[in-house]
Amino acid sequence: MDGELFIIDGFPSSEGPVMIQSSVTTGINQLCSFTILSANCSSWGEVSSQELIIPESCSGIWAQIILTCSAQEQGTQYDRFGAVWIGNLEVLRTTTAEPARDGITWYVEKDISDYRSCIQSQSGLNTYISIPNNVDSTYTGIISATITLTIYANMLTLMSQLS
Repeated sequence: MDGELFIIDGFPSSEGPVMIQSSVTTGINQLCSFTILSANCSSWGEVSSQELIIPESCSGIWAQIILTCSAQEQGTQYDRFGAVWIGNLEVLRTTTAEPARDGITWYVEKDISDYRSCIQSQSGLNTYISIPNNVDSTYTGIISATITLTIYANMLTLMSQLS
């Protein structure tokens, strides 16, 4: 996908949002996957935070980090802008889907491997999510979001850990 230009005629239906998926580099295997933050976004100016604790199963040399934001919402609401930070690094800027009558679920994946050294060496950083949202008698949709990291390691790293 790098360097390719995609032209979309109009916007996709809010009832079938486009989901972006990152590709995992060939020759690496999943080392671990863990949730770094879960939050319900229901007010303006709200920032949810949680300490980033990297599990023991994630030790080794990281080849790739995929951040996944999965979310759901039901009710009446407009799309909202939001962001995710790990420490002082803004790692995702996104918008939400407008919910359908029966609710909607969506996710976004982003390769944040460029931040490997900052994240891997800093267990204990705070993680944050902010999706300013107005909930009242008219706009009833509360956004429920979960942020996970999936860490991949080179095959050589995995083989050396087995030795």
